[in-house]
Amino acid sequence: MPPVPALLRLVLAGGRLAPRRRLLDRFDGDAEAAVHAGRSAWIEAGLSEAQVAALRQPVDAAVETRTLRWLESPGHHLIGWADADYPPLLRQIA
Repeated sequence: MPPVPALLRLVLAGGRLAPRRRLLDRFDGDAEAAVHAGRSAWIEAGLSEAQVAALRQPVDAAVETRTLRWLESPGHHLIGWADADYPPLLRQIA
């Protein structure tokens, strides 16, 4: 199975969305760079200690397996904030 996409790691970190958006904005939407930026960048973006802890831990194996299988199914996609296909009206929601 492929590794967990960085964007999925951010989603699974849970908590408030605004700090994760700020983190992605700081790295021009590059989730991989955002996830690899490390604790200081995460804290600077406003991630909580629980979100930081979640990013530092491996994704639960059962969640990883289930999620990656779902993503492999036809018509299933993970669309991030920086993706051109992200619905414009959703960008306006706080």
